[in-house]
Amino acid sequence: MTQPESPRKKRGIKVAVKRMEELRCCRGISQAELTHLAGLSKNTITNIIKTGFADATSIKRLAEALEVYEDFLTEQDQKPAVPVREVPVAKPRPDETGLHWIVDGIILQCAGELIFDSDATSTLRTKNRNTYIACFEDFLFTSIYSDSFGTTSALPNAGTDSPARLLTTQLSSLFKNHEQQIVKQITHEEILNHHVHRRNLQSDMMAMFDAYSLNKKIWHDWILREARLYLGTHKSVLQKTADFEKFVFAKTPEFFQDAQLTKAIHYKFVDSLLAPLVELYPKHHKKALQEFLLRTALSHIVVGWWYDLNSLSVPASIRMPYTVRSSIRLALAGRKSALSKQRFAKNFLVKNAFLELIEAYRCRDRSEVLDILLLMRDKKHFVNLRNRWNELELEMSLGNEKAIDTLIDDITRVATPTQQQPQPVIYEREAVQDQPGLCVKRALRDGTVHLTEHYAHALFLIFPELKEL
Repeated sequence: MTQPESPRKKRGIKVAVKRMEELRCCRGISQAELTHLAGLSKNTITNIIKTGFADATSIKRLAEALEVYEDFLTEQDQKPAVPVREVPVAKPRPDETGLHWIVDGIILQCAGELIFDSDATSTLRTKNRNTYIACFEDFLFTSIYSDSFGTTSALPNAGTDSPARLLTTQLSSLFKNHEQQIVKQITHEEILNHHVHRRNLQSDMMAMFDAYSLNKKIWHDWILREARLYLGTHKSVLQKTADFEKFVFAKTPEFFQDAQLTKAIHYKFVDSLLAPLVELYPKHHKKALQEFLLRTALSHIVVGWWYDLNSLSVPASIRMPYTVRSSIRLALAGRKSALSKQRFAKNFLVKNAFLELIEAYRCRDRSEVLDILLLMRDKKHFVNLRNRWNELELEMSLGNEKAIDTLIDDITRVATPTQQQPQPVIYEREAVQDQPGLCVKRALRDGTVHLTEHYAHALFLIFPELKEL
């Protein structure tokens, strides 16, 4: 027999529901935000609103979520309102040189390490293959389908090498570095301290679990790569000598810290990514690993917004964010959004360009990939697709869904090989598995075999270190 609710519990539910409705009406919190903050399902939140019934755990989580959100709003209310550079809704029309893409530095860094086979990161590339594959795909897409591209940050070294700078030097006809051209770059600290930017940061961090659910492999790869580079072995993070007052990690400059913002991260996201860290680093204290994860997540979001805001100073520009950051945008937009449709078209074009690259590669030296890409982008087929993609970007900025759907259909139609076009080379799986670095024995040109079945294996022909162990 069900036990009747106590008067105290009824009052607790009533107060929580009332406070929740006040916040939703007066302060802008959405049901989706409550769902993330409380770690409750949408059905549970809906039932609480409609019936006022919930178990003790749900009520506790809801109360804690409301307290976190209310503290956040109170903190922002105390800060003076100052002018802020908002991200514009519409992108500028292309100038005489077309649309200029602003890419994240990590895309150029990882692509450069792959193409020039950087000694300093050979082990890292093998262990974090998903990150490098995703970055190479983004670079391939950018180098073929952009009119020009650049970044707003300095490009780092990989050990004593400078693969990213070497890559951009060889693509000097397409690449521009805007770091020195921006009159007043917004700083990371300004993003962390301004109330409008903080709200944007919080929104992104609340969406991280949904983004993780879209592509778990890339997120696991992301945190393990960060740990291999920046976790370190300082005594403050180890099991026996942990210092809970001040963890010292190996990153210079240090990760950003803001406990108020990191509270917005869904607990399931933390649990999901903490597990592989604990498994890989048994000598490190679990609390140190959790703090590393939270600081890394915050820094990742802050840097993403830093790219977004500083790119506003570059005329006729659009953004090409790193795959992990773009998955957050996709999670916020939703599976049926125009952004999701655009992502589908992008993936289609990446595979299409990769087919052409593999056919032209023919076991040449991997450093010749850049020469092949430059020749590819001048072909009429890719020029045609590039013009259509520019149109799609402009329609995306205007939110014209009908035009977006039409252009995406048009792009996929044009990109699909026909009987009149030469069929792309698809390599035999067995040949690639047995000898991943050698030429292929046989190519199938009858159209019965598709790249999706052989994509990873074909990729190993150029970059054998990316072969899954």
